[in-house]
Amino acid sequence: MGGELIVALNTNNIEEALEWVDRLRGVVNFYKVGLPLYLKYGKKIIEELRSRNLRVFLDLKLHDIPSVVKQSLEVFQRGEVEMVTCHVSGGSEMLKEAKEAASQSGIRIAGVTILTSIDRYMMQRFIGHYLTLEEVVNNLLKVAMEVSLDLAVVSGKELKSIPEEVKTKMDFIVPGVRLEGAESLDQKRIITPQEAVALGAKYIVVGRPITHSPNPLASAGAYLEALKV
Repeated sequence: MGGELIVALNTNNIEEALEWVDRLRGVVNFYKVGLPLYLKYGKKIIEELRSRNLRVFLDLKLHDIPSVVKQSLEVFQRGEVEMVTCHVSGGSEMLKEAKEAASQSGIRIAGVTILTSIDRYMMQRFIGHYLTLEEVVNNLLKVAMEVSLDLAVVSGKELKSIPEEVKTKMDFIVPGVRLEGAESLDQKRIITPQEAVALGAKYIVVGRPITHSPNPLASAGAYLEALKV
């Protein structure tokens, strides 16, 4: 069993991001690059990570008309990026175009369902109907399955309600993961690493609890140890 740790570089400063990466050298080999870093530095941050033989998860959360998303993904060369996120709510046509463009560069598309910063009350305001978060996530996963996405991003809380037959058809990335007793910060729906893996998560994403820790190596090690269930 077990899962993989992805450390989120939650900053818009490349020097700070690379300082975190170098501190974790030899322990962590997979990093999430979000919009702040990518918009400011573009492919430079990707090149820095790849020059260190590290894996890159590019969290762009693309959500636009199909042709724009396709063009956005055509800029990547093979080997630059391992995974890129797109919002499943962009629709099946957008996801199909994204997957087709990404496949040319060996990129896996990860479909984002509901952000972990959104709670049930806010979701009900969006959709105007009293569906639970679990129901909305499962509906979005049906769309992801229709286009055969490789991955989906879900909260660990919703992972509990996903049917087993769905879990056999795609891998899951779970953000909002915290060790027992840790602060949740801006995440509304958190889960422990042990729970995430037991529920079928392939990857967990952790940022500040590692990068802002007084001892990042020890903190990363604690998460890696927790994944060995």
